Amino acid sequence: MSEWCKENVPDRTARRYVGVASSGHHPQGVEHQNASEHVKHPYKAMMYLVGDECSREEFCGLKVEDAPSGLFLVSDVILNQFDENENMDIALSLMKASESFVEFMKNTVGYEFDCPAGIFYEEHIFSERWFQNGGVPDGFRMWVSIIKK
Repeated sequence: MSEWCKENVPDRTARRYVGVASSGHHPQGVEHQNASEHVKHPYKAMMYLVGDECSREEFCGLKVEDAPSGLFLVSDVILNQFDENENMDIALSLMKASESFVEFMKNTVGYEFDCPAGIFYEEHIFSERWFQNGGVPDGFRMWVSIIKK
């Protein structure tokens, strides 16, 4: 994705990038435990389009699709979880953030989660450093779909 963006999107650091791994994406249904697993799985990466880019069927050679719609609870993900080898563990950080969502929703009147398949979206915040060198994104946000009861 970084190579495609460098070739096609001059304002790439101003864009929003959201991704999702479908429910049940881990082999044999086993949930992710830590960063040392290095489990590869399907992941759908999306970049939000701006203005008339949205009215096209294709953008720079890729098919344009509708963005996720609805009402979302959005929160920053603090990357403060580490595995047994002291490596930053993004998956554990996301799991910790999801626990915060659950606690928040327990105390929220009138709304509930709208994700029967257990799907949430991850927003990746990329700087030019990431586009040039890769590595860990500069930030994450978690988007969870909610509905009015």
